[in-house]
Amino acid sequence: MKYLYHYTSLETLALILRNKTICFNNLLYVDDLDEAETEDMGKFGKFVYVSCWTEDSEESIPLWNLYTPNMHGVRIRMPEFPFKKYRFKKDQLVIVNT
Repeated sequence: MKYLYHYTSLETLALILRNKTICFNNLLYVDDLDEAETEDMGKFGKFVYVSCWTEDSEESIPLWNLYTPNMHGVRIRMPEFPFKKYRFKKDQLVIVNT
């Protein structure tokens, strides 16, 4: 099984565990504002929410520096495809995988 990895603070880990949720942030509030704009769709970032993860199973010092205060935090792991996939048909919702 393949996994995704997320670097975060201990405080954020506590929120994830307490609420059993992962927060998605508006694309307008990421570090690189150019990520919220494309040539063909303009400034669509206000409609998109993201959570930053990596496929790299090796730990990354740059990611520790970026996402954990003073490199004090945790790296969590989850399956590569944790969400159910849905397909919409006219007047019907179909679950693609379970």
